[in-house]
Amino acid sequence: MTDKFLHHNMELAGEQTMPGTPLLSADPATQQVLRLLSRCYPPSSDRTSVRVADLGCLEGGHSAEIAKAGYDVTGIEVRESNFQKCLTVQEGVGRVPGRLQYVQDDVLNLKSVEQQHGKFDAIFAGGILYHLEEPVSFLKLLFDSVQNVLILNTHFADPETFTVFEEKGLMGDLTKNEEYFGQWYTEYSTTEQFRSREKHELSSWNASRSFWLTKPELLRALSDVGFVDIAVMFNSEEDEAFSRATFVAWK
Repeated sequence: MTDKFLHHNMELAGEQTMPGTPLLSADPATQQVLRLLSRCYPPSSDRTSVRVADLGCLEGGHSAEIAKAGYDVTGIEVRESNFQKCLTVQEGVGRVPGRLQYVQDDVLNLKSVEQQHGKFDAIFAGGILYHLEEPVSFLKLLFDSVQNVLILNTHFADPETFTVFEEKGLMGDLTKNEEYFGQWYTEYSTTEQFRSREKHELSSWNASRSFWLTKPELLRALSDVGFVDIAVMFNSEEDEAFSRATFVAWK
């Protein structure tokens, strides 16, 4: 029995996964990803040959929407409960113009996934970077694994914005990690919380704390690992207020 959907409302076999909530297809973040991919691969191109990875795909909704637009999509999700929902999406969405598959694995094993399923033309990494202990090392991995464009949606450290987190003791002081400035964020306060991370769907899989790069340092890191052109855009005023943006980086 698949657990109840908590994050992605989709139409599957004529029924919605989260009735009464907005459809994921209409979400500004979803539309943004599709627009960005369309700029790189217009409708006139053979999108079925364009391989897209959706990292940490949660319940699989974004992967399905990208496949509906005609791309060859691989969604990667580590948590068992989420992966089962991905399989439900794969079955319920039916035939799509592109190709849709899901792989249960840790995003840090991206090279292994790539070796098994092929190199990726584009990578969508939504809500992953700020859950990692070594984000710059992960950016290097992404650069090595993508052939064209990285679409990276993430929070970045801003001491003036995250005063609430700081008051709760979740955000540390501005410091350096991997030679870049940012702030440590507490993912799990206790060992027991970390051990039960399977049920903490919106927290890190790999670490009890993660490192959030500042915006200038994130831009510097993307450039340092090799990306040539980088753009920053916000989905909404709310995202901007909470220091979350989409960083688009081309090789």
